[in-house]
Amino acid sequence: STLLFEHNGGKLFHPASNLKLFTTATALNLLDSSFQCTTEVFTPGTVLRGTLQGDLAVRGHGDPALNTDDLDSLAVRLRSSGITAISGDLVGDTSYFDDVPWGRGWMWDDEPEADEAFFSPLTVNGNAVEVLVGPGRSSGSRVAVEIRPSTTYLTVDNEAVTSQDTTLPALRVKRDHGT
Repeated sequence: STLLFEHNGGKLFHPASNLKLFTTATALNLLDSSFQCTTEVFTPGTVLRGTLQGDLAVRGHGDPALNTDDLDSLAVRLRSSGITAISGDLVGDTSYFDDVPWGRGWMWDDEPEADEAFFSPLTVNGNAVEVLVGPGRSSGSRVAVEIRPSTTYLTVDNEAVTSQDTTLPALRVKRDHGT
């Protein structure tokens, strides 16, 4: 191939939304029209009286639309197959992709943003949670915080209080880099 034109070819830029058009066109060109992302559930263990003896692995293949409802459906299918308990661990298998979680040129400070999730073949709910914040019961009380989907994986450090004072700084919800 011969390079016909280059402008700032050695500089790293944030890809704009129009880059998604090229990515989508390439995927449509390379993948069969019936292609579907899959998520597999497997185990090396055996089932004894309804209990899976060993780990249950969920192997992702890059489904960007996988959500907790899908995982609930998988759990229902496991139960209908006779598995009512698991003696081992639930293991997320992310071996389908390489171990590079960020695109070349991505900025480290993009990490906390919900629309800047890292690459993973096992992404659930876009690897993000929704944080809902509302006023507390009375002035001076902590604001109400709810995380959807509900999880014990995250710890919320809620220092905000309910106030009528409009000169206070705006409420900010953030996730620190690397956490």
